[in-house]
Amino acid sequence: EFDAKSAECDSTVDDAERAACYNELDKYVTTLAVDSNGLVVMPITQKPSFYGYTSALSQAGVAPDAGRAGPLTNVADFMLAG
Repeated sequence: EFDAKSAECDSTVDDAERAACYNELDKYVTTLAVDSNGLVVMPITQKPSFYGYTSALSQAGVAPDAGRAGPLTNVADFMLAG
């Protein structure tokens, strides 16, 4: 059923109809609303990594947040320029 609907979406020429078709297909794979066996993908989220930049830092570039400490986990390594 999913493969047939996917092929139908792929062959749709009109952009609006194709978008509606893929949105319906998305409901099939992320919820149990369309079919009780339809949940193929469990939607998950990831905490965003924060980056910062300033020309006032001369050593030790700004690293992405590796944990819950915040974006400047290696702040002790930074040196102000000039």
